[in-house]
Amino acid sequence: MKNNAAVVAIGSELLNGQITNRNGAWISQQLFTFGVNPLVHLIVDDNKAQIIQYLSAAVKECDHIFITGGLGPTSDDITRDAVAEWLGLELKYDEGSWEHVQNIYSNFNRPVPPSNKQQCYFPQHAVVLNNPAGTANAFYLNINEKHIWVLPGPPHEIEVIWTDHISQQLQDIHESSIHYCIRKWRTIGIGESNLTEVVEPIVSGSGAELAYRAHAPYVEIKIRYPLNKSEEFRALRVAMNTQLEPWIFEEDEENKSQELVDLLESRNSAWVYDSVTEGYLNELLSESLRKSKLREGSFSFVNSFENTEDPEEFMRECLGWTKDVDIALGVIGFYDSGEWTIGVKQNDDIVIKTFKSPYQRETLRRRNQHAIAALAIREWLAVLKDQLRH
Repeated sequence: MKNNAAVVAIGSELLNGQITNRNGAWISQQLFTFGVNPLVHLIVDDNKAQIIQYLSAAVKECDHIFITGGLGPTSDDITRDAVAEWLGLELKYDEGSWEHVQNIYSNFNRPVPPSNKQQCYFPQHAVVLNNPAGTANAFYLNINEKHIWVLPGPPHEIEVIWTDHISQQLQDIHESSIHYCIRKWRTIGIGESNLTEVVEPIVSGSGAELAYRAHAPYVEIKIRYPLNKSEEFRALRVAMNTQLEPWIFEEDEENKSQELVDLLESRNSAWVYDSVTEGYLNELLSESLRKSKLREGSFSFVNSFENTEDPEEFMRECLGWTKDVDIALGVIGFYDSGEWTIGVKQNDDIVIKTFKSPYQRETLRRRNQHAIAALAIREWLAVLKDQLRH
C-alpha cells in the first residue's frame, strides 16, 4: 500500500476565490496520525468531465481519495454522478437517506423540497455515512484497494462525519500499520530562525520528525513519532515544554480564545478594554464570541487608541469604571514605552501586570499588535485561573 492521499475539492466557488478551501488542510492534519501522506490537493470546477479527468490522474498515485463538495440538492451538485461514472457504477436510491433528510427538515418545521431527493442516490456498493450535521450523507467505496470517501463541503459537517465514521475506518484499514502521535506548540514572540536554535538540539537524533509553520504572529512547531513509542519520547516532550515555555501560546489542540470566552460566559457580565491592538484582539475572539451564550447587554468590548505615559495608573482607572461588572479585562500601552499592561478585575480583586513588547522595532508594529492580542488572552487566563484557585 502506497499510503498516499489526494484531497479533491469540488466547486466553482473555491476556484474563483469566493471561499477558502479549509477542508484540505484539516483532512491532511488528520491523516498524519495514520501515517498517510497527503500527496496532492486539487480544486476542480463543477464539471463532470474535469472531475473524472482529475480523479483518474489522482488514483494512479494515491490509494486514499477524499472528495469534498457537490453533494447538495441543486443542479450543479454533480459529484455523486461524476464519481459513479468514473467508477462505472450505477446510482442506487437509499431510503434511509431520504428519511434522514425528512428528519432534518422536520426539526425546523419545514417541508422537504423535492430537489433534496437527489441527495439520496449513491454509487452501487457504496457504504453510506450518516451526516447528523446536514442533509447530505457521505459515502465510502473500496475499489481494488483504493479507498474513496466522498464528503459534503461544509467543514463542520466533515469534522462530524470524520469523528463518527472515517477515523474508525482508517484505524481498521491501517490496523497493522504504524500509527503516529503528533505534538504541537504554537509559539509567539520569537522568530523562526531563533526558534530553530532552541528546538533543533532537542530533537536532533531522537527519531522524531520535525516541522515548522510560520503564520503571524505565531510560529508553530510540530513533531511526529510512532504512537507505540510514546514513553520513549516522554523526555523529549518535557524538554520541549521546558525550553519553549517563555514563548508557548498554545499546545496541541488548545484554543485559549475559546477558553477565555467560556470563562466569561460563566459570569453574569463581562467587559474588555483594548487600547493596543487596533481591533485584532476582537478579531481573535470573534469566532468564539459568536458561538457563545453571552447575552447582549451583559458583555461589552471597548476599542480605544489611547497611549499613556503611565499604563498601570490608567489601567487601574479603567477598571474602576466597571463597578457593576463581574469580570473586567484591559490591555494598554506599548507605543512609546515599548511595554504593555494587562489588568484583571474580578470580585473587587484587581491584578495589573506589565510586560516588554515582543518586538521593539517600529517596522514590526503590526506584528507586535497581533502578538500582544494573543499574549493578553494568555495572561488574562493565567490571572483568572489563579484567582479561582484562591
